Amino acid sequence: GVVLIHGHIHWGYHHPPEAEGRPRLFCAGSCTHAGRESGWLYELSGQDRTATPVRLTDDRYVLQPDELIRW
Repeated sequence: GVVLIHGHIHWGYHHPPEAEGRPRLFCAGSCTHAGRESGWLYELSGQDRTATPVRLTDDRYVLQPDELIRW
């Protein structure tokens, strides 16, 4: 599968493919826009692929494992 990762909009989000042949979209978010600090931790191992959101909480980045995406 194809994954497109970008980060221009300053909001972190994920859109699954809407149709066959379309890529999965991830917006990386922002590390500098106050109040919107976010990112993703990607883990790729063989056929196992996950993305876990990361958000700034109390001046440190914290993984959000309850929002993990597996594909």
